[in-house]
Amino acid sequence: VIRVICILSHPIKNTNDANSCQIIIPQNQVNRKSDIYVCMISYAHNVAAQGKYIAIVSTTVETSEPETEIEPALELLEPIDQKFVAISDLYEATDDGSESQIFASRSYDATTHFETTCNDIKDIYKRMTGSDFDFENMKRKQNDVFGEDEQ
Repeated sequence: VIRVICILSHPIKNTNDANSCQIIIPQNQVNRKSDIYVCMISYAHNVAAQGKYIAIVSTTVETSEPETEIEPALELLEPIDQKFVAISDLYEATDDGSESQIFASRSYDATTHFETTCNDIKDIYKRMTGSDFDFENMKRKQNDVFGEDEQ
């Protein structure tokens, strides 16, 4: 996976000056096997100095020139004040943990919406307990919010 953290002094063009956004460049639009992801957050989220924006571009590496692979996304961000490039391998456990009782998560993939990470966590839970996680037990009750019994 290649990830590029970019510091910008402007919102991404054609986003109506949004303080945050997510853009997914579909694989077929850029002749790739994998989508390219762009996630942008800003000073409005208290993660950057006033007037600054942070964009993270990522994709699964498919060639020997990963920085070339993300150029379509970087072009959307121009001008870029500064960028930091990291290339990471993806890892996953060689067994499911049922015998060893060691349950390891997979590496973070290129997606910026955390769906695959959430699915990995649910999978680990099921392998550890033998049952699906019951989200109904996690819902806040009216009593939790308003201090009254549920009606």
